Amino acid sequence: MKAIFHFLGSIYFAIILIAVAAASVIAGTFMESYSGSHLFASSWTYGHPLFAILLGLFFINILFSALRRWPFKLKHIPFLITHLGLLMIIAGTIIKNRIGVQGNLTIWEGSSGQKVLLPNTYALSVEKHDGQKGEIALSSLEPWQTHFIKDLKVKIVGMAPHVTEKWETWIKGKQALITGIPPLPVSEWNPSVSLPEPLLIPISKEQIWHVLAIKTDQIEPLIQNNKVKREYPLLIIAEIAGGTSLYLFDKQGNMHHEQFGDARFKNLVSYDNGFGGYAVTTSLPDPNIDQEQKDCAYLCKQLREAMAKNPSLAPPLALFKQASDKNNADFIEPFVNFLVLWNHDGRLLFSPDSLPKPLDTIIPNLEIAPADQKALQWIALLFDRLEEPLKNGEDLSEYLKQNRWPFSDIPNDTTALTVLAQQIYAVSNDLPELEQENNKAKLLSAYLKTYGIDYPSIKVQNDDQAMITLEAPLTVRYQQSEPSNKYEDNHPAIIIEAQSGTEKEIFALAYDPSAMGFKWPILKGQYLIRLQPQSISIPYKIRLKQARQINYPQTQQPYSYEADIVIDGTPKTLSMNQVHETWDGYRLYLAGMSPYSENSVRSAHIIVNHDPAKYIFTYPGAGLVALGIILLFWLQPYKRRYSK
Repeated sequence: MKAIFHFLGSIYFAIILIAVAAASVIAGTFMESYSGSHLFASSWTYGHPLFAILLGLFFINILFSALRRWPFKLKHIPFLITHLGLLMIIAGTIIKNRIGVQGNLTIWEGSSGQKVLLPNTYALSVEKHDGQKGEIALSSLEPWQTHFIKDLKVKIVGMAPHVTEKWETWIKGKQALITGIPPLPVSEWNPSVSLPEPLLIPISKEQIWHVLAIKTDQIEPLIQNNKVKREYPLLIIAEIAGGTSLYLFDKQGNMHHEQFGDARFKNLVSYDNGFGGYAVTTSLPDPNIDQEQKDCAYLCKQLREAMAKNPSLAPPLALFKQASDKNNADFIEPFVNFLVLWNHDGRLLFSPDSLPKPLDTIIPNLEIAPADQKALQWIALLFDRLEEPLKNGEDLSEYLKQNRWPFSDIPNDTTALTVLAQQIYAVSNDLPELEQENNKAKLLSAYLKTYGIDYPSIKVQNDDQAMITLEAPLTVRYQQSEPSNKYEDNHPAIIIEAQSGTEKEIFALAYDPSAMGFKWPILKGQYLIRLQPQSISIPYKIRLKQARQINYPQTQQPYSYEADIVIDGTPKTLSMNQVHETWDGYRLYLAGMSPYSENSVRSAHIIVNHDPAKYIFTYPGAGLVALGIILLFWLQPYKRRYSK
């Protein structure tokens, strides 16, 4: 026993411990460099239970090293002070690791909170229909753990280290679901095979539609083939890369499109606060009503009200009005009709074989000035050459660069063609003459394009639209994937068997690290449950008044974030470099905020740190170590006096 005692307090044992600690640090450095994951490296080094044992052995070594000097003498005081300080530092570290707090708190503007989430921990948050709430802490996600909370029994029967989530809305496997309608079959489709016959479905008492559900990776041919007139409206539910889309074609072949791709849905319904499940909804224009005709009538009305004020007209509009007046025809309705026909034509410039009345007499009467005629002919020539590459999806700016276009300031948005037309118009006097273009409808569309006038750009939103609302249940499906060595990128999931009384259900849950996602109903809506980090309550309620992003001057690049909070009635401001600490050692750090839109309610992400031992052990221990070192090395007279 004496030999063991002296070995545990010896310099040899200290060297072994230091070597093991150094080796673990070196190994952790290589692990983090290899995997790119701090969490992976720490799980095998200082986050591993063996590291806690190593700390305990350091404590024993330092303690026994001091006790070996017994009986103590006055000359041992510097040595004992130093070792006492080291023991206090190690004790403080052990206490912090065991009962300290290092967690995250997310608060929305106008709300408050005091529940801190502990990262890299696991718990089941459970809520009963009668309002009772509880949390089941999980030591790990390994299977065959059984837990109880009140009258609910939960058993983990399976685990996947990494899964991908797929939010299912209108299509679930081989079925398409619309609330109130029997499930529809889903067909695989590609352009090389014929399209299945759509089913005639009563959407409501007044609405009968053709409905088709497909899975495809080539949706564009399907859209083009269905822009035709038909007896009934057609709804296509298509699962494509990135999510599910709805395409509604009215009787005239006009299309309305809605896309559902991730967990941020525009219209979400929560039944019975989630206990009844969730659904997504969409409001589609009534396809049995010619909405375009209503929109055109509404636009004509708006234009007449504007014309009553005798405004100055843009040159192409003045040209059209002048031709209409010569023909004793109304100006507004034919002009809107021209824009609609051009929009339906689908080409950059409108070049019809024939025109309906009264356009067939108005357009030939257009008196285009020679200078304008020359510019418009050049615009028409260029746009004819752009038609094919744009139809093939080529980038306009890249195409122009490749063909040595002399101007570089072409925007990458819907105004690009207008800017291009304006550039040609500006230099048209320096361009050579072209062969006369007699298609005045084409020249008029080029003139209008120069001023940024087309049907989509001047169409006024008609709020008086007849809408049809469709709904589908919202679910999520998990697919197991190969886990990454970078633990932070993994998204684990568990399979749970839940039982309450005679009711039993098996289901899957994915880890929600922010604890802000859905709680899913189980056991016929008796409970809501979510897999999330463990949470603890801190003794302070924190309310967020305002979160703000501060940008560099004249840019949208942020250089700091600030959050105005109220903690126990006292207003404080947190920033990236301004930390608030309470009297009992709770430190609040502002880690970030979201979303970044100025028009959205923001949330602040606050890191909460609490070391209960730092004022009792860690800081005093560091002071004692410093004092002991001073006494050992610098107070030489003191050392010589008592060396005997």
